[in-house]
Amino acid sequence: MRIGLLGGTFNPIHNGHLQIAEKVLSQLKLDRVFFIPTGKSPHKQGQDTASECHRRNMISLALTGHPHFVLCDIEIKSADVSYTVDTISALKQKNPEDTFFFIIGTDAFSKLSEWKEPERLLSLCHFVVVPRAGAPFSKKSEIGLTFLQIPLVRVSGSQIRARIKEKKSVNALLPQTVLSYIMKRGIYAKAEEENGKLNCRGRRGAPFLKRS
Repeated sequence: MRIGLLGGTFNPIHNGHLQIAEKVLSQLKLDRVFFIPTGKSPHKQGQDTASECHRRNMISLALTGHPHFVLCDIEIKSADVSYTVDTISALKQKNPEDTFFFIIGTDAFSKLSEWKEPERLLSLCHFVVVPRAGAPFSKKSEIGLTFLQIPLVRVSGSQIRARIKEKKSVNALLPQTVLSYIMKRGIYAKAEEENGKLNCRGRRGAPFLKRS
């Protein structure tokens, strides 16, 4: 199978994430796109990061009705710091017959040299680079890289969190199921989210997505 990998904090997951996944799925004729929420990230740590249970549940809600999108919680189930190279290596070991396409924004791709074992990472999967605001394409003629010209997504999790704190509308930015989940629990309403309060009973996804 041809599998797209879309990793991120997903704090929260929003329509921009879904739009990117849909465009990549269609243009590259992928079979699935795995949404991989970050556990303990070496790059992103913030006081307003929702708990792992909240983020996993919000992703599950957002993916309902999208049969080609799958929640993969391999990173948030790990007690260790999450590195992309280790995550993809583990997925390849469990699913050696699959071809993986790692979806990354131009902003993150420009800092790839700062990641753990970037050369090994490039050898493990095909990179799909998509545009991000403020980070123009800098195309390189390298094997294993695909630059997709898809509509620029101008929404970010930080903007959504700020609007919620300011009691401004985010109706057009999130799936309604995710918005209802956030509002019902008061997530992001305060300066600092109280992590770990939710008893996580939502769909757990498939940790390694090993198929029988």
